[in-house]
Amino acid sequence: MDYYQQNIFTRITSNRPNLTAAENEIANYILENPKDASESTITLLSKKIGVSEASINRFCKKIGFNGFNNFKIAVAQDSYYRRMQDKKRAASSMNFSETLSFDYTELINMTSENIEQDLLNELANGITSAKNIYLIAFSEAHTVAIHLHYQLLMLSIPSMVINDMSLLKLLINKCQKEDLFFVITETGNIKELNKLIEKAKQNQPKIYALTSYERGNITKLVTASIIIPNRLSINQSSLISSYVSYIFAVDLIVGTIIKSDIHFVREKLENEGITTQSDYYPFEY
Repeated sequence: MDYYQQNIFTRITSNRPNLTAAENEIANYILENPKDASESTITLLSKKIGVSEASINRFCKKIGFNGFNNFKIAVAQDSYYRRMQDKKRAASSMNFSETLSFDYTELINMTSENIEQDLLNELANGITSAKNIYLIAFSEAHTVAIHLHYQLLMLSIPSMVINDMSLLKLLINKCQKEDLFFVITETGNIKELNKLIEKAKQNQPKIYALTSYERGNITKLVTASIIIPNRLSINQSSLISSYVSYIFAVDLIVGTIIKSDIHFVREKLENEGITTQSDYYPFEY
C-alpha cells in the first residue's frame, strides 16, 4: 500500500510532462480542489472539469493507480495528513484523548466520503430481495459479520455468518441465483476463499465484497466492491481497532435498508423493544 503513503500532489506535479492537455486539466482541478475530488463520483467530476470519464481513468493510471476509486481514497488520505499536521501545529497542547478522537473522526469521514450512495442502494436492494444471505468473514473480520448479522436480524432479515471453509464449500455447491454472498476481507487475497467465490459464480448468485484493497483478487470476482480506507491511513493506527471503518460501513448499509421502507423501521423498533426487556438481563439490579 505504498501509494497511500506518498504525497499524491507531489506525484501529480512530477508527472506533468507526461500528461496530455486533458490530463493536465484534471491535474489542475484536483490540485486546486482536493476535497471535492475525493468526494465526487467519476461522472460528476468529468462534468465539472469538462473531460471524459476515460480521460480521468487514464490520468489515474498514469500516476500509478488502478482506478478512480483507489485514487480518490489516496487523495482523501493525503489531504488528511496535511490537515492533521496543520492541526498539530495549531494545537500542540492537544491531549491524548483529543488526538485519538480526531483520528477516529477522520477515519469515519474518509470512509463516508468514499462510499457511493448508488452502491449502498444496490446492496440494500440485493439484501432485501435475496433468498439466502451468507456473510463470509475470517479472523478479526468475523466481528464485523456478527455485527451485520445482528443488525439484519433486528430488521427480521435472516442471514448466516460463515467463518469455516468446509461449511462454505457445502453452501457454494448448493447456492442459487437468488442468493447473496457478502464477503468481508481487508486485503481480498485469501487464496482458498477466492477459489470458492470463483466457483460460486457458476450458479450466478449476487456477490459483494467489503475490502480496503481495490487491487485485491476478490474485487475481480464479485458483483461489486465497497472499497474503504483502513486504519493504516491514520497516524496512530496501532491504537485504533482494526475494523472501525468496516463497522461504520455496515451501519451505512443497514441504515440504507431502513430508509428504503417504513416496514423496516417498524421491525427494528419492535425487535429493539424485545431485546431491551429486563428479562434478557438477569444480572442487572
